[in-house]
Amino acid sequence: MPLSKDQVVDLLKTSPVFGGIPDDEIVRLATLARQDYFPDRTLLIPADTQPDQVWYVLEGNVQTGIFSQSGKPASLPPIASGEWMPWMGCFLDTPVSHEYWCDAQSRLLSLPTKTVRMLAQRHPQIYLEALKTVGGRLNRMMSWYLASRLLVPEKQLAYLLAGLYPAGQMDPITLTLSLEQIAAMGFGTRQRVARILARLEKRGLLKRGFKSVSIFSRRDLVRFSTLA
Repeated sequence: MPLSKDQVVDLLKTSPVFGGIPDDEIVRLATLARQDYFPDRTLLIPADTQPDQVWYVLEGNVQTGIFSQSGKPASLPPIASGEWMPWMGCFLDTPVSHEYWCDAQSRLLSLPTKTVRMLAQRHPQIYLEALKTVGGRLNRMMSWYLASRLLVPEKQLAYLLAGLYPAGQMDPITLTLSLEQIAAMGFGTRQRVARILARLEKRGLLKRGFKSVSIFSRRDLVRFSTLA
């Protein structure tokens, strides 16, 4: 179900990025918000284009697509519900160098980048809060990169899954992730991913589903991934 206008207003008011601006401007911004449901996997932003929308993930995931030197596709950890992406179009006249794809059955809310840019000129704190969100994602990606180099595969995947929790999400949670998507994050083949998930399930840390992973406790995943 789409959010009502009042629900969009509440979402923007509670957002760290937009929550500090006056209520009348929040209401005007909410009237420009667009909501989309994507029943199938969809290319949101092609590579080498400048984004004209900034998206907020209501449900589902957004994947950042990149390619190796051999041309093989690879993915970074997905952008989960409760996150904005990408901010570049709001602040720079620069095209993105990679693709953004949303998973099937995702719901997203979007705002025009030109509007956000004009709003940020009147309220510079928007820049600061947006940079904090970018910094938080960069920190997670760096942590994931280090984990992928230092940990054995089971702990790598546990660390990744723990990092995919949406902000403020309580246990338990079901993440929409296919074997192919996890494999593209550096885990090899889907068969290898299935074996790793089976071992984590045997430890009682998760339950496998059809293109999904149900997690019982984020703290248990973190504890398992960080224990020597």
